[in-house]
Amino acid sequence: MARVGLGHLPGATITDLRALIEQGLTPAAIAWGLDRLVAERELQTGAHRTELVWTGPEAPGPASRDTSVVVREMLSGAERSVLLSTYAIFRGARVFKVLADRMAALPELSVRMFVNISRPSGSQATEAQLLRAFAEKFGTDDWPAGARLPELFYDPRALSALPGPKAFSTLVDDPALARALRDQFESLVEARQLLRVPSLQH
Repeated sequence: MARVGLGHLPGATITDLRALIEQGLTPAAIAWGLDRLVAERELQTGAHRTELVWTGPEAPGPASRDTSVVVREMLSGAERSVLLSTYAIFRGARVFKVLADRMAALPELSVRMFVNISRPSGSQATEAQLLRAFAEKFGTDDWPAGARLPELFYDPRALSALPGPKAFSTLVDDPALARALRDQFESLVEARQLLRVPSLQH
């Protein structure tokens, strides 16, 4: 065991490892399995943590992190792709400046945003008019002027829905969950249940 760097392990563990080698497993295969076991244990013990992120009034008790701060932290490190889903955009030009700067520095960075576009109560505007108004507002108020634009997608059913209440969200440091969420949104795009906002020019 010492020759493969495992001489420091307890006697019972060394006995078990010797038994695995006698059954035909190579030290490299055993090391790979142990590495996977450690990764799984880290997930179970909270190495990948779930964090409350809150936008709204503060309440007594443990503090949560502000959404805009967390978003800026995450976006500043984007390298290959960014997928954002939001119900409402507030001070977007300021919040998304770090992302626009990142997109300028990395032309290959892919950015997709899934946004809520709802019909104002009593509005008789057509869907095309509502989309055009949203795109114009996004380009002038919610995104840094002159910066490369992200791809925007919306759920057409929301154009007839009333605005809902404010909500909180969670920050999950979990690559598997991140992939699952991304795949969920991408599958909705492929199924055309989420549509691209047509008025944005790239």
